[in-house]
Amino acid sequence: MYVTRMEIPLVAIADIMETWTIPAEAWDLEGKAYVFRVDAPTVLGDKIYYGVGRRALDANIPLTGMHTIVLDYPSLTNPRYIRSDKGDGNTNGYRGSNMHAYDGYVYQANRALEGNTTMILRLKDGVYDDSWAFDVTAALGEAFNTNNWYHAGGGICYMSAQFPNAGDENNQWGVVRIDLNNQTAIKMNVPMSNLFGYQNGVSIDGQFYMAVSPVGSAGESDPFVYIFDIESTDPNAFTTGLELDKGNIFVEGIF
Repeated sequence: MYVTRMEIPLVAIADIMETWTIPAEAWDLEGKAYVFRVDAPTVLGDKIYYGVGRRALDANIPLTGMHTIVLDYPSLTNPRYIRSDKGDGNTNGYRGSNMHAYDGYVYQANRALEGNTTMILRLKDGVYDDSWAFDVTAALGEAFNTNNWYHAGGGICYMSAQFPNAGDENNQWGVVRIDLNNQTAIKMNVPMSNLFGYQNGVSIDGQFYMAVSPVGSAGESDPFVYIFDIESTDPNAFTTGLELDKGNIFVEGIF
């Protein structure tokens, strides 16, 4: 793994600060698994946290645990590879954010596949906080998985949620409102779409803006920017704003 420092706005690699190999820990050896990807770094205090994607060498052995790579920040030294057994699945997300710093902790979700539970865990001072876990599947009352979610402020988040049993395989993703403070989850009544690669939304004046673009949009499922009332727990607490292009056009974020 290469640790580099980037220069913005030049978007140039300033220097390679450290090169190191992720160690094969006991959990990888026992599970015949390996790290294939790290993503979505999140900074809190003097630590930076990277989500970890793992793959199995033996398809008959399920992947277990949630994993993180932690480095000191801003020096980007002293790398550590840590694990929690309170959830199962990759934590790297996909291009967007799968971890958020809030109220002195970093909150992290898993990508729960093959019947696993969607969990949110939290970290502090470079370790998992074993005293806290949020079973989002139980709170919602429905199985789903996620790879990205978006902190709207005050512990309220909106999560891209894939429901594998949805009838239209091109539009299996909905939006779930998450309350980290009260550990509640509400499925918003927005059209199903494809949010696999969706990356970002924006909070302005108590409202959260997010693009929802159903594949093959027509009629009631036309794509819009959806404007959510952050304070409301009503699944219909949103309005539509800008109408987006129809068809198979993916709007991957609002910035």
